[in-house]
Amino acid sequence: MMVWLRWIAVLPGAIVAALLAMFPWHWVVLFYASFAGKTGYGGEETFGLGTLLRIIGPESVERAGYGFLTPFVMITIAARIAPRFKVPTAVIMSILWVSYIGWFWLVGLEGRSIDILPTLIANILSAIGILVAWKYARPWWEESD
Repeated sequence: MMVWLRWIAVLPGAIVAALLAMFPWHWVVLFYASFAGKTGYGGEETFGLGTLLRIIGPESVERAGYGFLTPFVMITIAARIAPRFKVPTAVIMSILWVSYIGWFWLVGLEGRSIDILPTLIANILSAIGILVAWKYARPWWEESD
C-alpha cells in the first residue's frame, strides 16, 4: 500500500517541493534588491551585488533563478520520492519539463506580450538545471534504490 502512495505522491510532491524552493529564492532576491549595497541613513549606495541586481531588475533575476531551480528540484525530488525506477522517473520528469518549455514557446506565447530575453535566459537555465540534476543528483538516486 505504501508503494502506491509514494507513486501517487511523485508529481504532487515534486511540484510542492519546487514551490517551497521558490520561496527562499524570492526572499534572497528581495533582500538584495532592497537592502544590499545601501549604507547609512542617507541610503548611500555602494556598488555590489545589490546594485547589480537593481540594474538588471529583480523580476528578471527572480525569473532566471526560477528557470534553473524549478526543473532541478522537480526532477531530483520526483526521483527521490519514487519507490523504484528512479532514473526512468527522472527521465519522464525531464521529458515533461522539456515538453512544457516547447509548448510555452510554440503555443503559450501566442497573443501575450512578455520580455523575450529574460524568458529565453530562464529557459536556457532550465536546460542547465536539467543537466545539473542529471550530472550531480543521479548518484543520489541510484544509491537509494
